[in-house]
Amino acid sequence: MSWQRAGQMLEVCNCTLLCPCWLDMTAQPDRGWCGTAIWFDIERGTVDGLDLAGLES
Repeated sequence: MSWQRAGQMLEVCNCTLLCPCWLDMTAQPDRGWCGTAIWFDIERGTVDGLDLAGLES
C-alpha cells in the first residue's frame, strides 16, 4: 500500500512539555497516563491512487 500525504497536523496531550511517545514509544507519560488528540487536515495526498485532498480526520 502506497501512501503520500501533505497538510497540517495538530497534536495535543496532557504531558507537561512534550509528548514522550513521539521520541520513544517505551517512555512513560509524565502524569502516569496518556490523554491525547490528533487532528489531520489533508491538503493533498493519495492512497494507492485514491485522492485524499480536502479530507479531515
